[in-house]
Amino acid sequence: MSVNVVIHLNFRGEAAAARVAAPGGFRVLADDVPAHLPWDQGENAFFVSLGAGTAVEHGAS
Repeated sequence: MSVNVVIHLNFRGEAAAARVAAPGGFRVLADDVPAHLPWDQGENAFFVSLGAGTAVEHGAS
């Protein structure tokens, strides 16, 4: 089973300059926080998502 870990960095209007993907599966993605949501550079600056290929790999029944 493979597990994908992606780190998402939150920005305000600068996300396009911060995208990284390596051949071995390491990924950092940048997201622009929507203008209607509050944003402070020091708060909620990132989140991590985990994923696998199928529901069976996740252990779902």
